[in-house]
Amino acid sequence: MRVLVIADLQDLAMMQLAERAVRAEPTNTVSTLPDTIVCDPICRKNDGSVMRESDSTVFIPAHTILFPGRTYAPDELKRILREHRVDATLVLSPTAAGVSETYVPPTFVTSCTTWSSTTSCSSRAVGGGTLKSPWASFAARLYDATNGEVVWIATSNTNGSIFSDTPSLISSMAAETVRKLRDDRVIK
Repeated sequence: MRVLVIADLQDLAMMQLAERAVRAEPTNTVSTLPDTIVCDPICRKNDGSVMRESDSTVFIPAHTILFPGRTYAPDELKRILREHRVDATLVLSPTAAGVSETYVPPTFVTSCTTWSSTTSCSSRAVGGGTLKSPWASFAARLYDATNGEVVWIATSNTNGSIFSDTPSLISSMAAETVRKLRDDRVIK
């Protein structure tokens, strides 16, 4: 099965990143073919071994065959999908995003060389502050390329850590979406 991946994101770099993240998601059964590979009808995996296209799912980033920002007429779009033998279109759309904040109080360290009633000890705060963790929710819809009907829907909730950034959230969303597609037996 050949699936066109469309990330409905305003930022061009993030859109391309999301589409590529789905294509590159490693699984045992989903191919991670580069954009330039043509399966006609035999494909080569990244390791060079031969794979039959019918035995796997090939994800095609939309930006590799459709110019981002251009509006296509319905007939023109159908022709392009037929030319690339697209069976389905996976549309990923963000539904919500934000940052969770957690306050961590500081630890106070007191130091004295010697204590007496006439001298004092000093205290200083160490650490503490607000930790910020990004999160995002995405909706995924899979459309049949022949009739445009929705054949599968899912949501993905991604919670990052204080070390997470937008690319890591997108990568997590891609992994969860592909896992759900596989678990629901929509893809091979």
